[in-house]
Amino acid sequence: MRQIAIGILALTLIALPSSGFAASQRDDMHHMSGQSCCGQHHMQHGGQSMHHGSMGHGRGAMRGNHMNKADHPAEARHRNQATDEKAKNHASNTAEQRTIKVVAKNNLRFSKEHITAAPGETITIELVNNSRLPASAMSHNWILLQQSIDAGAFNSAAQSAGGPDYYPTRRADDVIAHTRMISGGQSDTITFTAPDKTGDYPYICTFPGHFRSGMKGTLTVKSKD
Repeated sequence: MRQIAIGILALTLIALPSSGFAASQRDDMHHMSGQSCCGQHHMQHGGQSMHHGSMGHGRGAMRGNHMNKADHPAEARHRNQATDEKAKNHASNTAEQRTIKVVAKNNLRFSKEHITAAPGETITIELVNNSRLPASAMSHNWILLQQSIDAGAFNSAAQSAGGPDYYPTRRADDVIAHTRMISGGQSDTITFTAPDKTGDYPYICTFPGHFRSGMKGTLTVKSKD
């Protein structure tokens, strides 16, 4: 009996470490399994987060691109409006610009002794001398004076300045626009802007004797009705 009891005790002692080892292995395996599951869950969750983050970033980029694309039509409209406005202004200026031909005659008269313009209107004067007389006998110019300038006094200053131009440079501030002195068969063209102030502005020819013989005219600036 005693030998049987000793044998049972020995088997129990042998079985106890084995059971503890198995239990320990089971605990370790359960722990590893738990870590594996948690790791997989973390990876899945992290992957989803990364996916969502990437998607969110992508959506943000898409929104940014959408905003940029939305800005482009506005900029295009602004450019088109500026271009249209520039074209309108150009068309308006072109419509308001006039070319007036003035012939200087041998009878010491301008073919046009009265010209009407709107304030700020762009005007081109083409002066033509059809005379066959020599330049020393029959040359002409066209000088438009400021409103307050005495044409006779200016002409006297021009005579004092002498030829061939008969133009008193010291009184240049009294002049709005002028052609050069031209002889027979020549022409000259000038472009100027009509004054903003309404009223009458004298123009004259300063070749000796011409103004006193009646070679003069008036530019009348008045608003359009």
